[in-house]
Amino acid sequence: MTAMQSEPPVAVDPAAHRRHDAHLFRGWVIDKFAQLEHALAPLLNDAANRPEYAALKPKFPHLAGQKFERLRKIAEINAPIGLNSARILKLLDRFKAFEILRGFLAHGTVETARTDAGRDIYIFRLVRYGADGPTYEQLVLTAEEAKAQQKHLRSTIDALISHLKRKSIST
Repeated sequence: MTAMQSEPPVAVDPAAHRRHDAHLFRGWVIDKFAQLEHALAPLLNDAANRPEYAALKPKFPHLAGQKFERLRKIAEINAPIGLNSARILKLLDRFKAFEILRGFLAHGTVETARTDAGRDIYIFRLVRYGADGPTYEQLVLTAEEAKAQQKHLRSTIDALISHLKRKSIST
């Protein structure tokens, strides 16, 4: 009978866990925004083919921000579209606060660190190119702040999606 050999214990790298958690947060947020874009598609397509929305340009918005702004404009137009416009506008006002976060997560880089107090932080860096050249921006969130953002974003987007699934502008 031979003796069983056990694997040596694997050292756990806390930095790897922080990076993993930061990427999970980033992926979750990006996916949540994508779910909203998906839920918006039927409404945006219907609106593009109705005369009361003909003035809205471009006919088919491409960028996420354009799609969310289009939903706002649709809700503001006083047409019988079957949406609770006041509710949509209120949710969009709550949602607007997350657009900056989305930009950093979708287009920025991420680093992680641990503060002297032992709190995990996620550092998102973004380069924006304007007419005057690049600007460098940074967003720092503690892991706890990221969880709080996730909770608020979930409730806001889920409410928007739920409302969009119940309503259609088609007659």
